[in-house]
Amino acid sequence: MAGAMQVFRDRALTARRLEAEAEAARDARDRDARAEVERQARVVREIGTGLDRLAAGDMTHQIASPAHDPFPQGYDSLRLAFNGVVGGLSDTIRRITDVANQVRGGADEINMAAGELSSRAETQAATLEQSAAALNQMNESLRQTAERAREAERASGQNRDIAGPARPSWPMPSPPCRASSGRRNRSPASSVSSTTSRSRPTCWP
Repeated sequence: MAGAMQVFRDRALTARRLEAEAEAARDARDRDARAEVERQARVVREIGTGLDRLAAGDMTHQIASPAHDPFPQGYDSLRLAFNGVVGGLSDTIRRITDVANQVRGGADEINMAAGELSSRAETQAATLEQSAAALNQMNESLRQTAERAREAERASGQNRDIAGPARPSWPMPSPPCRASSGRRNRSPASSVSSTTSRSRPTCWP
């Protein structure tokens, strides 16, 4: 009887121990479950915040894992992946921005060059127009000069026709003069006057 009672007590103690162990195991599982829920909630919260910042255009946000409160170890790969994606996007946006700035600078230079070319073209067009006007004026002047020359030539020809054959412009020589010998049969009274008249030459008019 005493042995049976001892067996009964041992079984009761064993049952209570097993029950206590089971209760402790249930408590541990509950704690683990609650901790897991908290870890998952943190992961969802951190990644959600990061996605919200990314959607708002913030390419600098990174999910931190401080030493005093590290990111849940089982989900750290998600954190690293998120940070890598954000970093890659940030680098891509930075390169795109640099290229856009270069394109904008090139476009500004092209616009300036186009403006200068347009200004030069307008200047050259104005110069060509002025040159063409000057050439037209020169051609008209030459035409008028040639017309006046032809008119002068026609007038000169008409004057020559009216004037007749040309006369020499130098003076004609005077006819030679000859001495008058007087009459052969003259009276003695006129000998003196005859002698006087013989000494003077008689010129033809």
